[in-house]
Amino acid sequence: MSFIEFVRNTRTEFEDFLQQKMPTQEDGEPIWKSLQGGKRLRPLLCILSYRARGGTAQDYEEALDVATAVELGHCASLYHNDIIDKDLERRGNPALWVENGIPRAMMVGHEAISWGFQISLDHGDDIAETFLGAWDQSLRGELREISARENQKGSTSTRLDIITKKTGGLFSAASKVGSQAADASQDLQKLMEEYGLMIGMAYQFADDLFELRNGKNEDLLKMLEDSGELKNATLEEYLEEEMRDVIKKSEKLSHNPRIPKSEFKEFLSEAPEFFVNQMLRESKY
Repeated sequence: MSFIEFVRNTRTEFEDFLQQKMPTQEDGEPIWKSLQGGKRLRPLLCILSYRARGGTAQDYEEALDVATAVELGHCASLYHNDIIDKDLERRGNPALWVENGIPRAMMVGHEAISWGFQISLDHGDDIAETFLGAWDQSLRGELREISARENQKGSTSTRLDIITKKTGGLFSAASKVGSQAADASQDLQKLMEEYGLMIGMAYQFADDLFELRNGKNEDLLKMLEDSGELKNATLEEYLEEEMRDVIKKSEKLSHNPRIPKSEFKEFLSEAPEFFVNQMLRESKY
């Protein structure tokens, strides 16, 4: 099986599982509608981590379930971010707050978080703690970004802190809970957590590059460009260099001997470039 075949198969399996998992009552419809159309990168990372640890088909449904929790947390962050950033579209459709109003969009986001936490709690305190930690990091990253905008101050350290928490947190959690679902040792959980963080950071740098190359130089990037910290590098060169650096780090982690030898271990080394290319082709997911 090739890595691309793994991606296709896993996406199909996750979509089928999600279809069965979603509530049929009216209150669940906004979540289901807004969940449709995503790339499922965080669930993919979760399942890949599960497989790389040696997770079996017998317990595969648990991995799909915790992947659902992570995706719900991610979608909740999108609902709230669209309101904060006043973005009108998401995945080619009107943003949830545009279609349903801010109060309802906020409540749907809260519901997604609550549901994701309940799913994670069903699989034990450790996985629930990982979910809560990721959501806390995401919130702190968002608050740091809001403060930077309000103060009109941007720096490389501020940007890295925002990326690490806001984007890296959920990727890191996705990778960690996949290994937790496969009963990985604490050392391996930590390794997979770091691996996911590196992928998340690379993904965000790719997002920044996408925005820059498409003439959407948002205010924080403009502040970073004007900070004087980039020295002789252009903003594009800086973002490209940072992205390549964390990709190399993630690839190095994927070769760690603590990860059992398998085709899925090989896939870990292919995943960083795949995730980055997914973002560079198309944004807002």
